[in-house]
Amino acid sequence: MAKKKPAPKKQEPKQTLKDEQLEKGTVEHSVELSGSSDTITTSSSAQPVTDEVVGDPEILETKKPYDPRTDSTKELPIVYGSKEPSIRVETEDFYGGAHRYYLKNCIGWSDGKTQYVEDETVIQIVKKEPGTDEIIPGIQHQQLLMLQIDSLHKMYKKFPSPQTERAIRLLQQALACLDERVKERVDRNVMGELKT
Repeated sequence: MAKKKPAPKKQEPKQTLKDEQLEKGTVEHSVELSGSSDTITTSSSAQPVTDEVVGDPEILETKKPYDPRTDSTKELPIVYGSKEPSIRVETEDFYGGAHRYYLKNCIGWSDGKTQYVEDETVIQIVKKEPGTDEIIPGIQHQQLLMLQIDSLHKMYKKFPSPQTERAIRLLQQALACLDERVKERVDRNVMGELKT
């Protein structure tokens, strides 16, 4: 009678999250995660920065036609798993709507879809008014990315998945790109100015 091989030990992936490393034209990030420790370590492999949009094009398209002459807010694409719009942005003349967002609050998943309530959370992105020195206080894009990375990392420790690992990696890459942009603008003395 053949001996039964013992079941292999379940190996948890090593937990590593890379803060950022930049090279001209590339952003280096590698993410290996596990719930075994809170230690964040790094390793890297260069990946070129691309403009590729990841996701289902049908989901990424805005479902409702937008007319800037009649609408003061614009609905954004429907979140995957939802059946209704849950994000809208306040439109404006100069930027076309890039600073004030209204998000319906989510109450979880039931009846085969994401459920929302009518009350909204408002997110104001920091904004410099054109033609003035006035700044409307708000959050930075980097802060939003850091929040998402931190939240997903903690969720990953409880419920690991390759999709979450990839999402964290891509968010880190986006954060590194924005950091690279800030550095480049500081080096050119145009940071804080409404200039290309």
